[in-house]
Amino acid sequence: MQFWYGLLLAAALTGFGVMAYQQQKRNDIERIDFALEREMTVVVGELREELRGPRRGPAARPAPPPPQWLTKQLQFLDSDETKALLANNGIEGDYLILWDPDGNQLGTLGEVPDDVPHPDRAERASNVQRNRDGVREIYRFLSRNDCLLLGKSLQPERQQWRRLAWQLTASGIGILAIGLVGGWFFLSRSIRPIRAISRAAREYAGGKLETRIPDAQGGGELGQLTEDLNETFDQLEKSFARQSQFTADAAHELRTPVSVILSQTQAALARDRDASAYREALASCERGAQRLRQLIDSLLLLTSVDSQTVHEMKEEVDLAQIAGSCAEFVRPLLAEKDLTLDSQLDPAPCFGHADQLNQVIMNLVANAISFSKPGGSIHLSSGRDDAATWLKVSDHGEGIADEHLPHLFERFYRADKARSRGSGGAGLGLAICGEIVAGHGGEIDVQSQVGAGTTFTVRLPIT
Repeated sequence: MQFWYGLLLAAALTGFGVMAYQQQKRNDIERIDFALEREMTVVVGELREELRGPRRGPAARPAPPPPQWLTKQLQFLDSDETKALLANNGIEGDYLILWDPDGNQLGTLGEVPDDVPHPDRAERASNVQRNRDGVREIYRFLSRNDCLLLGKSLQPERQQWRRLAWQLTASGIGILAIGLVGGWFFLSRSIRPIRAISRAAREYAGGKLETRIPDAQGGGELGQLTEDLNETFDQLEKSFARQSQFTADAAHELRTPVSVILSQTQAALARDRDASAYREALASCERGAQRLRQLIDSLLLLTSVDSQTVHEMKEEVDLAQIAGSCAEFVRPLLAEKDLTLDSQLDPAPCFGHADQLNQVIMNLVANAISFSKPGGSIHLSSGRDDAATWLKVSDHGEGIADEHLPHLFERFYRADKARSRGSGGAGLGLAICGEIVAGHGGEIDVQSQVGAGTTFTVRLPIT
C-alpha cells in the first residue's frame, strides 16, 4: 500500500512539474514573440519614415534613385536613435540584421550570432517567425526585396528554465519524501490494530484461550471487528471449557459402571462360589452394563444433535399428539408412584423431527415423575399463540433452588436434591432436551419454587 501510494504521489508530482515547466516555457516564448513582433513593427515604421524623408509640395522633385535608399537604410541602422530603440525595448540579448535583395548582409546591430542564414523569401508586409538552435527570430521583406531580421538569444531564458527545472525537481523530491514519511507514519498507526488482532489470534491458536484483543483499537470497522473477535474468543473459550468438562464428566460417569463390572467379575473369579452368588454377581454386572449402555446412547444422541445430522428430515407434527402418546406410555410409571396426570392438549402444530420431540417430552415427563411426591399430580398442556407453539410440563414436587436453575441444561449437571445420582440419571436428559429444542429453533424455559413444584415450557416456531 505504501509503495502504491508513493508511486501515485510521484506520478502526480512529476506530471505537475512537467506541466508547470512547459507552461512557464510556453509563456516565455509567447512573451518573446510578442515583444519581437512589437519591436519589428516599430523598427519598420521608423525605417519607412527615415526613407520617406521630409514631405514635399506638389512641385517636388521625384524620389532619389535606389542607391540612396540603401544609403539611408545603412544610416538608419547606424543611427543613435535605432541603437537606443534596440537597447530600450526590454528584450535582453536582441539583435538586428539587414540584407539586400541579393542576400548580402548590409549591416547588423546588437550581439549577432555567427552564421545567421538568410531567410526564405516570404510574403511582403508580414512578419515571419522562425526558431533556430538557441535563438528566436522574426523577419520581414521590405519594398525593395531587402530583408530585415530581428532576433533574440534564448540563453538567459534557458538558464531560467534550467533553474526552474531544478527547483521543481527539488520541491517534488521534498514533497514526495514528506508524503512517504507521513504516509508511513499514518499507515503504521492504522495497521497497528491489525497487528494486535493478528498477534492475539496467533496466541489464541497457540492455546492461550484467555487472550483477548485490547479494546483500544479505535472506532469504525476495526472497533467492530475487535468486538466481534473478542466475543468469538469468549464463545470458543466457553465451548472448549464445556468440552473439557464434558469429557471429564463422561469419563467419570463411564468409570463407575465399568468399575462395578470389573469388581464383580474379579470377585466371582477369585474363588469358587455357589450358584446364587454367581447369579448375584451377574445381575450386578448386568445393571452396570445397562447403565453403561444408557450413558453411551445418551452420548451418541448428544453427538448427533451437536453435528445436526438428526435435524435434516423435518415434517409437520403436532405436539399435542406426541404428548398424548407419551402420556399413555408412562401410565404404568404413574401407577407405581400413585401419581395422576392431567392433560389439556390443544392442537400445537409445528415443523420438526417427531422422534426427537418425543424424546424431549418423555424426558420432561420422566423428570416430573421422578421428583414428584407420591399421591401428587402432573399437568401436561399444549397450544399455540401468534408467535409460537408451546408445551408445558408441571409437577408439584420438591422444586429446584434458584441457584441451580441457570445450570439445569448443562451436561452432567445435578442439583443437590432435584437431580441426585440415586435417581438413576446421568445428568444428560435436560441437556439433550435443550440441544434438541435449540436445533429446532426454539427455546426451553424452567420456573420452579422450592416445596411447590417445577414447570418446564417448550416453545417452537410454527413454521
